[in-house]
Amino acid sequence: MKRIGLKRVHRVIAIISLIGSEESQGQSFGSKRVHGQRRSLQADEGFQSSDHGMQQFSENGDGLCPCLSAEALATKYTRDPLESDSVDKFLDQTVDLNRYGVGCKPHDLNSKACSSTNDDCATIPLPPSCDKSFCPRSWCYVDPANCSLLKRESVLFQKLYYSYATCGDMDSFTYTERFSSLKGRTMRVALNSNTGGWKGAYHPDGSFATDDKWEGPIVDFVRNAAHEGGFYLNITSPPNFLRVESQKYFGKSSFDYCVYAAALGYVDLCVASYTIADKRASVTSFFETSDSEIFLVVFKEEGGATWESFKTNFLTIFQPFTRGAWIFIMLFCLPVLGLLMLFHEYNAPGGGYPRTVPVALQDVATHSVRECTSQNVPVANHVTKSLYMSYLAFFQETYDMSVFTIGGKLNMIAMSSFILLVMAVYTANLAAILTTDIAMTKVSNIKEAVEAGYTFCSERKVAESVIDLHNIDPSLVVPDPVELGGDGKPGFNCPKCNSRERVFENMRQAPNDTSLYCNAAFVTLGDLQVLHESREHCDKTVVGDVLALTNEGIPIYDGNNTSSSLLALFHRMENDGKMDMQMREARPDNNCPVQEGEGHALSIEQLTGIWMITFTLAAASLVAKLFQRWYTKRKTRTKMGTKVVALQCYDQWSNETDHDVFIKGKLYDPHSVKNEFHNIDETNRMIRESFGGT
Repeated sequence: MKRIGLKRVHRVIAIISLIGSEESQGQSFGSKRVHGQRRSLQADEGFQSSDHGMQQFSENGDGLCPCLSAEALATKYTRDPLESDSVDKFLDQTVDLNRYGVGCKPHDLNSKACSSTNDDCATIPLPPSCDKSFCPRSWCYVDPANCSLLKRESVLFQKLYYSYATCGDMDSFTYTERFSSLKGRTMRVALNSNTGGWKGAYHPDGSFATDDKWEGPIVDFVRNAAHEGGFYLNITSPPNFLRVESQKYFGKSSFDYCVYAAALGYVDLCVASYTIADKRASVTSFFETSDSEIFLVVFKEEGGATWESFKTNFLTIFQPFTRGAWIFIMLFCLPVLGLLMLFHEYNAPGGGYPRTVPVALQDVATHSVRECTSQNVPVANHVTKSLYMSYLAFFQETYDMSVFTIGGKLNMIAMSSFILLVMAVYTANLAAILTTDIAMTKVSNIKEAVEAGYTFCSERKVAESVIDLHNIDPSLVVPDPVELGGDGKPGFNCPKCNSRERVFENMRQAPNDTSLYCNAAFVTLGDLQVLHESREHCDKTVVGDVLALTNEGIPIYDGNNTSSSLLALFHRMENDGKMDMQMREARPDNNCPVQEGEGHALSIEQLTGIWMITFTLAAASLVAKLFQRWYTKRKTRTKMGTKVVALQCYDQWSNETDHDVFIKGKLYDPHSVKNEFHNIDETNRMIRESFGGT
């Protein structure tokens, strides 16, 4: 026996004391405060006192549904079996029928049904018919007219009802019997052929065909249910004489015609994807199979000479990185790595950042060289050069400068690895962006479409849903064509106008007759998916959020126990994922132009950013060419009849070029004069000024 801690005991005692204190002050949970005082709730305030919650389940059942006594069963009920052999199949001969079902007891515990003699119960996994959880549970026979709790009609005796609820137990017997009752039965099934989407039932000859050419996920689901439930499907059609009556109640739809037949019991179920409209659901039960999503469909924008399209295409090349990432790369990483290279390589022997450079002092008049010397290079020149080379390395994807110090070599590895990784990520992302057919549209939702003055094509039922939910002006929806037998109301509904196809075919980029054509459409997603599978209307796409959802399902006759049995089986299969599996297998592929993989040819518009940057830099080079003449003339300005001429040229990476320099007919060797210094004050001052030094 566990010991309870003293702290817990003290806490319990404190709570009991508190409750007792409240009760002693006339305060309880069944009272409320009025003007700072508490008073008891009265029956006339909408509350009724009852001691039902304090009752215990008795052998005679609950007072809301009392068990029938042995005397009542003997005098009022004859215990006539429903079938001649039903009692012998279910009960053992030792069962006393006079006491069977009297009082709350597990009456089936010793019955044949609760034995293990059923061969099916030797299989793994166990079939539903082998669920024996009802065997130890208590129940009794009750008077249906005197029972407000859950009760069921007996499967053994006529006019008798049983209840587990009155004994406080769950009725798992009915669950087991529901699946067992389907075995061996024949279901009358009528099939409608859906005209659109891919989630329903389809036949080349249309509705109510009685052959085996039916296809679709709903058909496959019902076939699998028949196999799992052990029942047979009798493919039939509703009686012709019901069509007129159905039209009076619903309308001309063949789907309404089948729902009408199921409601009256002429068929057990209709198989197709039926919209669960209010009026349909009011006459019979439905098993919900899926939701149909309604979207706004518009034309993909092919691009044009608008500023917005130009800006979008230009910015495409920057999309691989965010604005913050670009700033971090271009204004921090590359400059820092370039300046670090300057720090390591400055004045290193043979390096690209020398402290001095060799120059020649040339006589302006005779063009003769007076002497060769060296001159300091301002640090600002090297800073500019280091930044230039870091950006050049980034765009050229290599850092080709000769380095000599250990620090410089390690920094070269850092620079190269940074460029390699960044450019690899950039290239991969840019390729994905450029080779993906992003659906550019002029509007992105229904609000923008309405504000832009769009007109819309739609089927009648779809249009009604969207108009009601989004408060759309009905005049914006193209009317049903009267010349084809339509009624002129918003939305296509005429039997001869092929409404689903007409919705897409009547879309125009700039419709000149809004009574016939539209800018956009309200359609179910499944219709567009089917068209894209056959490479039709690939210039159209959905935009925005779902406009509306319509529930779709299967109508089932609910005038007998078959309805609850079928629904239970269908729900169990749905929970097992079998409906989802059928839907996944039937989902159409999008066969419109490839959007991924090897990609597709890029247009000039998609390359706007690339050629804009390229030719902008090319134009800058022309400007630099003009500026170079002025800069060179200023750099080699003359003073005292002498001008400074650079003896060595350097490439873009500050590496010495390989060309020869001849002075007075002799080959100039820069290495032989780099260390020759001339202390001519005026000359050195002139040289320093020419280089911008002091």
